[in-house]
Amino acid sequence: MVKVMVLQIVGAAISAAVFSSIYEEAAAISFGLVLGMTLVWLGYVVFAFFQKPRSKSFLFLPVVLIFYLGFSVVLWKEHQLELLLKSPISLEPLPMLSITELRSQGSSTETMQSWMDALIRSDGYPSLQIAVADTSGIIFSHTAGNPEHSAQNRAAIYPVASVSKLFTNLLTIRLAEEGVLHPQDSLSKYLPPGTPITSNPDIGAQITLEMLATHSSGLVRSTGGAMRESDATYDGLLLDRLYQQLGAHETEFPPGTDKSYSNLGFGILGVALEKASGMNYRDLVHSRIIKPFGLKDTDVLDYTNPDQLQRLAQPHLAGAGTESVERASLKKRLVGSGGIVSTADDLARLGSMFLTAERMGMSVEKYTAYFSPVYFLNTDGSVGEASHYSLFGRIRKTDATGACLKKSGGRAGVSAYMIVCPQLGAAAAITTNRSVDPYEGSPKQIGNLIMRALSPQK
Repeated sequence: MVKVMVLQIVGAAISAAVFSSIYEEAAAISFGLVLGMTLVWLGYVVFAFFQKPRSKSFLFLPVVLIFYLGFSVVLWKEHQLELLLKSPISLEPLPMLSITELRSQGSSTETMQSWMDALIRSDGYPSLQIAVADTSGIIFSHTAGNPEHSAQNRAAIYPVASVSKLFTNLLTIRLAEEGVLHPQDSLSKYLPPGTPITSNPDIGAQITLEMLATHSSGLVRSTGGAMRESDATYDGLLLDRLYQQLGAHETEFPPGTDKSYSNLGFGILGVALEKASGMNYRDLVHSRIIKPFGLKDTDVLDYTNPDQLQRLAQPHLAGAGTESVERASLKKRLVGSGGIVSTADDLARLGSMFLTAERMGMSVEKYTAYFSPVYFLNTDGSVGEASHYSLFGRIRKTDATGACLKKSGGRAGVSAYMIVCPQLGAAAAITTNRSVDPYEGSPKQIGNLIMRALSPQK
């Protein structure tokens, strides 16, 4: 038996080494270890079967083999799931599209629908919503696959994760336009007196609302600590705990001098907006965005809301036919960073508002300023190079599309993307109920492909 155990260890090591050289996932290495032990034990059972006479313990050997085989199957399924999750989703080329044809439901509409339907597969998506809008509103909308929501007579809604940051950006601008706050206001103005902002309060005092909105505050990405007792709603934020965690970390660089993506920064910005306005985030979103812009299916995510529960798409880690997973807990999340639930239609509808100053209800000068990138500060306080972020959000420019506002979001079981290209006069939004790890085949790539297909310079 000792020899068998030694052989199992050797076999497990060899098998794990083979799988780790091919795949980097932990599940692949675990599967390799168990597979090596299983194969050695299978050989031992076969050898023992032909022994004459058989030992009294022979009947015990197949039982152990069944255990090994079962364990191998479980780990193989996990390995397969990780492969699907981390493997690129193959996309067929997207032919040139016409805004005019989408508006009139011509051939471009059929092209888009067929292209989307082909993505509903085990190595693709369980469901996929795409909407395209111009300055007249929604010109294309289609849901491919099955979101698996219980209210089948109504459109499925999807948590849009970090796409929610665009809502927080827009709230900051709307309140600034009303004179409630100024983007250059210090964060400390909206926190209780004496609240330490980072472990160095003197440095933390330099952080402004604009820095939070453009990822240039230097705050860490996340504290990782629980922010409330409930994991089902964004209500009940424990502010004392948030402030304690805010003061426990150093900035990654002097505020305003560089960029670093920060969920904490947008979360604390949401708190500051609440303090400045005297309203909670949900009421702010409804009064400043949802109602005035005519959004129909957007709200703050709340698992205790029966209507939302009936309409929420079931989350998946991979494509059609894979098992759904538990919905992400909200206990450690901040509403300003990722608290919105919506549809592709509503996101595209909002995107169409971003296309012109008139639709945003502001002057061309203000619109241009909000769309323009902010500038970093040099360590001596002088103005440095331009960031990729504006107060509207992340701006990227290509020859085909011009400068576009882009935002992606994702967490376990959901992914979303929104892109607004004023030069093209078009906006697109994608929501889905699966996680997508690589860029290839992600909602982000899909949105970028749609804009290139709409571009006359394609």
